[in-house]
Order: sequence, then C-alpha cells, then structure tokens
Amino acid sequence: MCVYALAAPNCEAFLEFAYSGDWLGFGYLDTHVWRARAVSATCLTCFPLSSVDAIIAREPRAKEKLSDAIEREFALVRRAALARDPPTPSSGSRRSY
Repeated sequence: MCVYALAAPNCEAFLEFAYSGDWLGFGYLDTHVWRARAVSATCLTCFPLSSVDAIIAREPRAKEKLSDAIEREFALVRRAALARDPPTPSSGSRRSY
C-alpha cells in the first residue's frame, strides 16, 4: 500500500509504503487524514477501533506505527490551526485595547 497525503489540489505527496505484515490506519483523529492506494494485489484485515489497545500491547511495531501516526496527525492539525489563526508578532501577557 502506498500511504500518502495531498500536497495541493490534484497533487499527491508520497508519505510511505506499507508492506505485508505492516500496520496502517492508526491515529487519534475520528477520520483518516492520509490516503492509501494499493500498488499491487493486496489483502487487508480490518480491526475495530476498540482493539487498538490490545494490538499495541502485543505488537511493538504497531505501537511504533500508532506513535508515528499521532505525531503526524498532531503536526497536520497544528499547521491547519496556524493557517486559520497565524501567531501575531506581539507576544507576552500584556494586551492593548
């Protein structure tokens, strides 16, 4: 599977490849922010969200994938928030009215 994010409209930016035995689809958001496309014949096994804790308890690679996914999702959400409300040059606790 090729897992990617859209860099711009109609432009795919490569993120990573998932191979046989790899875990994908982890994260903390309610919806997936990354897309995936099979690049060869592929068979996936889907697990319910409620099984994530049990999976990462038994699979060190799954725990790494979850950690990486959360880090990338947090960065994505942060960039989106900064784009909506960019920081101002004035910092500190003093406000002028």
